[in-house]
Order: sequence, then structure tokens, then C-alpha cells
Amino acid sequence: MFIWACDTDLIIPEELLDIISLKNTTTATDGVPSMTGKQNGFVAKLMAKQKEVCPSCKFHHTHCIIHQEVLCSKIIKMNHVLQFVKKVVNFIRSRGLNQHQFSSLLSVTGCEFESLPFYAEVRWLSCYSVLKRFWLL
Repeated sequence: MFIWACDTDLIIPEELLDIISLKNTTTATDGVPSMTGKQNGFVAKLMAKQKEVCPSCKFHHTHCIIHQEVLCSKIIKMNHVLQFVKKVVNFIRSRGLNQHQFSSLLSVTGCEFESLPFYAEVRWLSCYSVLKRFWLL
């Protein structure tokens, strides 16, 4: 279990709170009620502890900021960029010879990278890593 926070200087530290074993379960959930429940949720317990430690401090919480990032990515309409990058990346990655030739080109030019990450539309989080690497190359 990790927590990210933002302090007054806009520094975002990440802390490991606990390691919890998931015994006897094969299902996964984002646990919204267990996270944001008003009395027994994790956020409620964290806010109670915060009031105990620092009553004058303000505590704002957001659950699943990743979903907000997806909505933002749809609003800024980067399809014209993504379509081109996806076409190039998938051309390189989809054929072994293309990928080998591209990797050889990168090693000959002394590039710090060996290849491009594969872009998968169903895994939209890969979009950032693909765009960043494409730009750096």
C-alpha cells in the first residue's frame, strides 16, 4: 500500500505504508468504499489521524487520479500525434527484421536506448512511455 502526498512546495513524496497479503482471493478491485468510506474507509481513518497529529493542517484527497488523467487525455485531442506515433512504432515493432534494423541503427549511433516500447491502445498508460521515448529518439 503506497501513499502519495503533495506538500506546500508542491513536492510529491511517495511512501510505503504497509505490505498486505491478499490471501484466498483471485479478484481485484479498486476498493472505492474501503478507500473513501465516510467512517471506516482508509481516507476517513487517515483524516482522523491527521486531525489528531496536526489539527490546523488541511487534508484533501482524490481517489483514482488516473481516471482523471484519462479524461484529460481525451479532452486535449492528441489523436493526430498519437496516430502518427502509433503507426511508426507499430511498423518498427511488428516485424522482427524492422525491429532488428532499428535496434542496430540505435546502437551504431550510440543512442542510450535499444528500442521503442510497444504501444497498446488497451493499455493507455503505455502512451506516456511511448511518446516520451519517441520524442527522445
